[in-house]
Amino acid sequence: NGTTAEAEIELCFDDDGDSDNNAAEGKQSSGDIVILADELDPPSFVDYIRGGAELKVAVAIDFTASNGDPRKEDSLHYFHRKSSTGPMEQNDYETAMDQICSILAEYDSDQKFPVWGFGAKVDGQISHCFSCKDPAGSLRMGVTSDGISEVAEVNGVAGILAAYKHTFKSGIAMSQPTDMTQVIKAAAHHARSDLNKALQEGIQAYNVLLIFTNGQIDDLEATMETINNVQDQPLSIVIVGVGPGDFSTLAEAVANRNDASSGRDYVRFVDMKEHKADATDLVSTSLRGVPEQMAMYLSKHDIDPNPPKPQELTIAPYNAAESREAQVTVSKQGGTINVKTKGGGSASATVEAPATPATGDGSDGGGFLGGAAGIKAKTEILKQGKRLMGRHKRSFGRIQKKYQRQFDRMVDGKIKGMLPKFK
Repeated sequence: NGTTAEAEIELCFDDDGDSDNNAAEGKQSSGDIVILADELDPPSFVDYIRGGAELKVAVAIDFTASNGDPRKEDSLHYFHRKSSTGPMEQNDYETAMDQICSILAEYDSDQKFPVWGFGAKVDGQISHCFSCKDPAGSLRMGVTSDGISEVAEVNGVAGILAAYKHTFKSGIAMSQPTDMTQVIKAAAHHARSDLNKALQEGIQAYNVLLIFTNGQIDDLEATMETINNVQDQPLSIVIVGVGPGDFSTLAEAVANRNDASSGRDYVRFVDMKEHKADATDLVSTSLRGVPEQMAMYLSKHDIDPNPPKPQELTIAPYNAAESREAQVTVSKQGGTINVKTKGGGSASATVEAPATPATGDGSDGGGFLGGAAGIKAKTEILKQGKRLMGRHKRSFGRIQKKYQRQFDRMVDGKIKGMLPKFK
């Protein structure tokens, strides 16, 4: 596990001063020498992920009145369209959640994420930790119970965004103060529960709490104290500042906490407006250090990674319409020649009757496709047949590339493709 081992070697000496390591011969011991030896490097994030460990996500959203009336354009929670018929545009909260959660979701197999809100009145009562999916239902539970996590869980990143929007339709009243201590406690309890369940299943789990806020925290000292109190939990905390506000006080408090702490560095603050122009930069800055924090925590608690899981390749069921072989059928109905392929493509050409009835077996331009009209029809059919085959060839090429990409991704593994985004 990368710890330092101590080895004791007993040295004995003969009368002539030569050393002898065999104390069993009865020679007098002249003391012990302790040799410190470094073992293997500590397990890395990649080692844990390859062994089946999961990086889970919890989301907390600021619904305080300082964000502004969501019905007005100057609100950070404003939903709008660029045009009357166009799709809904994402606000800054949605953009940040979508971009960051989409990366972390790749490491969570069940795709179930608790989404909490804080700073709003639910059924007339101020709440600093409620489920965005079911605000009223979550009031019956304490923040350090499994119930508050289970009732808040949604499916996938799309579920996170849907729960966020649903909160405004549930009848909440945006209020104050801004108190994120309760969601931090809930996330710590959830992280501990997740790890215990994972260990029972023979794997490991680590949680990341993403807090999205406009930064106007009322009791910063209490917030930092709560963060310090959960440092022994399998949890990293990323606070994302949303909007044009001044986050210098919050950023300084987080930085001072990390500098002064003798424990692990597991909390990070990111000002979204400084990275808004580059989605990749926002994600990498937000998640920088998380892989190391996960590996350090599990290793420190003597939780070893499992051996690498074998790669699995899933191929979609065979679809006859996507077959490379194109079977062509030619038929004649009246004055029309029809060409059909098994994949569903078709073409036709109309044969104009010649002024003089044609004769022959077709080899000299007469008979079934005789004369000038027959030659014209043949030429048209050949052209359309080539076009059909060209379309099928291009279609197969796309299918071939699709499965090649799937195969490449599975061979390389998700780790190779996703790790650079954490740097």
